[in-house]
Amino acid sequence: MAYPSLVSALQGVQFPIDKNSLINQIGDREVEVLEGQTVSMRELLNACPKNRYETLHDVIACPEIVSMIEQTKAA
Repeated sequence: MAYPSLVSALQGVQFPIDKNSLINQIGDREVEVLEGQTVSMRELLNACPKNRYETLHDVIACPEIVSMIEQTKAA
């Protein structure tokens, strides 16, 4: 099942959380960036240099994650 957004893919996560724990918890989740085109949360989180996220906003506002999603949409 692909999640329709980053926010929905992050449901159930308790913040603050470190990157490894977050990847272990939701890394296998897929986010649909375009209809039928998905990217894994593991890929997105690995693109972000942060090692700790204090809030959900820290994840969804990470410039590298935003850039990766935009590049995937443009491809």
